[in-house]
Order: sequence, then C-alpha cells, then structure tokens
Amino acid sequence: MTLAACTVVTRNHLAFARITGRSWLDHHRGSTFTIVVVDHDGMPEPSWIHRDIRLVGPDALGVTDEELRTYASIYGAAELACVLKPDALIHLLDHADAAVYLDADIEVLDSMDELEDLAVAHGVVLSPHTLHPMPEDGALPDHFTMLQAGMFNGGLVAVGRDGVPFLTWWADRLRRDGIHEPSVGMHGDQRWLDQVPTWFPHHILRDPTYNVAYWNLHERPTTWDGETVRVFDRRIRCFHYSGLMEAWPARLSRFLGDEPRIELPEHPAVARLCRNYIEQCRSAGLTADQSVPYRFAAADADGTPVDRRARRLWRDALLAHEAGDAQLPPSPFAPDGGRAWVSWLRTGPIDRVGRYLQLLWEESPDLQRSFPDLTDPVHRARFNTWVVHHSAENPDIPPTLLPDHEDTLMDDEIDADERTRRPRLPDVRSQQPVPELDAAREALDRPAEETAKSWTVRRVVGKAMQGRDERADEVTRNLMAAVAELTARIAELGERINQLNDDIPEQADLIDTIRDEATVLAYEQQGLTERIDQIDLTVEEERERIDGALEQDIITSSILADAEARLTAEVADLQLRLDKLDDEPPRRDDEDD
Repeated sequence: MTLAACTVVTRNHLAFARITGRSWLDHHRGSTFTIVVVDHDGMPEPSWIHRDIRLVGPDALGVTDEELRTYASIYGAAELACVLKPDALIHLLDHADAAVYLDADIEVLDSMDELEDLAVAHGVVLSPHTLHPMPEDGALPDHFTMLQAGMFNGGLVAVGRDGVPFLTWWADRLRRDGIHEPSVGMHGDQRWLDQVPTWFPHHILRDPTYNVAYWNLHERPTTWDGETVRVFDRRIRCFHYSGLMEAWPARLSRFLGDEPRIELPEHPAVARLCRNYIEQCRSAGLTADQSVPYRFAAADADGTPVDRRARRLWRDALLAHEAGDAQLPPSPFAPDGGRAWVSWLRTGPIDRVGRYLQLLWEESPDLQRSFPDLTDPVHRARFNTWVVHHSAENPDIPPTLLPDHEDTLMDDEIDADERTRRPRLPDVRSQQPVPELDAAREALDRPAEETAKSWTVRRVVGKAMQGRDERADEVTRNLMAAVAELTARIAELGERINQLNDDIPEQADLIDTIRDEATVLAYEQQGLTERIDQIDLTVEEERERIDGALEQDIITSSILADAEARLTAEVADLQLRLDKLDDEPPRRDDEDD
C-alpha cells in the first residue's frame, strides 16, 4: 500500500506549506507530499526543490480557469483553499491507496503510518476537536465555540479509495456552500463533516497525540522529553499551530479571545515547540512570501478590492442565475478587468445607492434606524453622505464604490429650515464645460463671411446658456445664502469682541486690586513669619529654662530625700535608745533622791 499527503495554500503562505511537507517526509520515508497553490498561475519557479514535494496549481486537480474565477468571485483566500481540499485528495487517490490532508499550519512530529490502515479499512478518518466535553468555566473556546466550528477539524482528514463517494459529496457541497459565516451556521468546509458519521463509513480518531492544538490542550497534559513534546508520556504525532502569530508570541492563538483557556507561559513544553516553529518559518522565507499579494484580492482594472460584501453579493446573484431567476453577474476577473463588475456593484434596485451600499445598510440595524427608507430622496442622500464621511475615517468601503458627489446633496424635498441651516453646495454639473458654448465662441471668432447669420449665432448661444444660466442663478442664490449666514455670524462675533473690549478695563482694575491685596498679604505674611520665629525662639528658651529647673528640682529632691532618710534613721535610733532607757530599773541613788 502507498500513502500520500497534501495541503492547499495561497502563494503568500507557501513557507508554511514547505514546513508541513518537509516534516511529513521526515517521518514518512517513501511517501510524497503535494502542495496545491491556489494562485499558482504566473508564479515563478521556487528557489528550493525537493524530490518528493510537488507544487501544482488548481488545473492539476481538474479545475478549469472558468471554475477557478467563479470560486475566486465567491470565496476569500482561506475559503478557497478549503474548497479545493476534496479535489486535492481525489487527485492523490489516483496514485495512492490512502491520502491525508494537512492544514499548512500543522507540523508533523512523529510517524502517522497507522492512518493508512485506518483509511483503507474505513474509507474516512476524522479528527475531533476534543475528546471530552468542554469545561464550564467561562474561558474560550467553550461549547458554543465548538458548536460554531463543528465537531471535527478539517485540518486533518485521511481517506482511502472507499472514501471517494464522501469526497465527491463534500466537493459538491463546497462549490457553492463553503463560505465562512458562523452566524448562519457555516464554517467553510468544516461543518459539513458533522454529517459524515450518519451518511458514510468512517473512523473517529480518538488518539490524543493527533492534531494537538489550542482547542484541546486543556485535556492533554504536555511535557518536554529533550527532543519534542509528549502527551500522556507519548510523542505527539502532529501539532496544529492554528492562529499562532510571530508578532504575538505570548498568545498561543489569535482565536482565543480575551478569556483564553490556554496561556502559553503555563505550558513550557508547548511554548518551546512554538518558538522552534517560528524559527523554522523565518528560515523558510515567510517574510518574503507574505509580501506577495494574493492574486484574486482585487479587480485588475482599477484595483477595487473583492471583499466579503462583494463576494456575498456575487454568490447570491450566481445562485439566482443558476436557479433561472436572474442573469449571470459580471465577474471581477473577467477580461475587461472587472469594470462591468464595478458598475454592477454601483447599481441595483434602489436608485443612486447600488447593491454594495444597500448590503452595507442591510447589515447594520443602526443604519436602518437612522435612514429607514432608502427610496426616500432625503434618507437616501443623508445615507450617502454618511457613507462618504464614514469612509474617510474607516476605509472599509472601496473608494470606487462610494456615492457620487451629487448623490450626497440634499434635494428640493428638504424643508426651508434645513436649507438655511446647511446651504447646498454648488451643483457639480454647473462647473463642467459646455461644448455648445465653445462652438459658439469659435463661430464668433471667425470672419463675418464665414459665420452664419447673427440670429443663428444668438440662438445657439442662447440655447447653450439657458441651462447654464439657471444653474448659475442657483449657485448665486446658494452663495448669497451662505454669505448672509456668514455675515450674521461675523456680526455676532463682532458684538462678542466689543463686549470683551468693554470688559477689559474692569478686568484690569480688578487685576490691580488683586495685586495690591496680594502685596499687603505678602507683607503680613512676612510679619507673621518673623513673629513665629520670635515665638519659636522664646519657646526654645523657656524649654531650656524649664529643663534646667527640672534638673535642679531633681537634684534638690535627691538632697531632701537623703536628708529625710538620715533624719528618719536618727529618729529611729533615738527611739530605740529611749525604749532601752525605759526598760532599765531605776538606780538606788535615784530612789534615794
């Protein structure tokens, strides 16, 4: 049996595909790897070659130029790469018993040979995002994220030849319904995989070493074994660096939001793996590749971006055409460079709004509340004016699709108060040259014999000037209204200036008074400062005197205490002697006396 692998990328993501292909071949000797480049046409030969890596365009998959232009009109770059997945796998199965699709941001870290046996035995092998329910802790991704993305990851799919019916069904779904619109339950190619377990023979890959990524790291503890990352003490088969950005190295993925479930510093083994991967991207020439513009990003004629709104409009029109309800819309990649497509976007059911701006209005409830009826001339003109102002601050609307200047002006249905408050700008058409007037002037400059009768010339001139005079009158009225408003504002400003001039002497007197009071306060402050210094000196002297008196009192107290102690001792001794005298018997001489 033989096993082959592939990926699908745009030209500016070729460096990622090189790493994926090289890592696959490092662990699968004798296999092949095919890189399908969406915008391959006109691409120069790569400076690097590998005998087991093939670079092909969509034509190698049987996709015609017309089909490719249709896909490019419907899908963005990432969507279109997903649309070509089943076609790429079918192409590999022409020469292999089993085929594996890998997203270009996957690095193979160990052999995945068992996928060959599983694909041959079951037809389809799917990789689930997680193996257990998500924790209910408010972090991302959560259950609702998984509901939007689907149960299975489209970045790793293996098929055998018995899986061709699935691939055919999958390709048919993606030709028109591979858009990424999570709000309506569509996630590119991925949500369609949820139906595979019901309709096709399959195998669900529950091995935790496969397709390790930010959405399942919380359930797969990782360690570093000195060479690579292990999960449950087993080498990881492949790691999916979905959303990893060199400019944001501390965050594992840009898709984690503000409450990430996985913080890269908490997973040192994964952090080391990510650093190694970023270094590989630099070595593979990522910066140079990313500088190459996507081939189908804009129309050739005037560079109008083929953005999400334009693609959704084109898809809806194509579906209506294929249902027999409308004409085929012009393509942005038609031989005319997309001129007819730009004109188609600028027109539509609502006059002077166009399909593109109407979709912008339909996508925003705020715009619908502010401008509830675009068929109303006032609402329409105000909406167009908002579009012009918005595009000046947020250039998300292609300049070629902005409203014409005259469509942003308020028309005659605006009331007089509005007209006075905001005078109309001069009509752009009145500033344009009049060919008839130039012809009349040329006729007047000719010799009399070459000129027609005077009444004929006057009629030509009068006809040429009639409309212009009316427009000139309108311009004059608008200018007069503007001048009148400006004059009133100047007069108001003059009154305010006069009032200020009148207040200046009074303010000057007040300033002088405040200065005098400040001087007096300064003198008083100086006097108070001196008094405070004197008081501090007096207090210090009193403190020293008191300290000396206290010291003297202490000495005196000691002397008195000593004297009192001696006196007390002498009194006690005298009392003792008296007591002894009382105890002695009287002497005879005393008795005789």
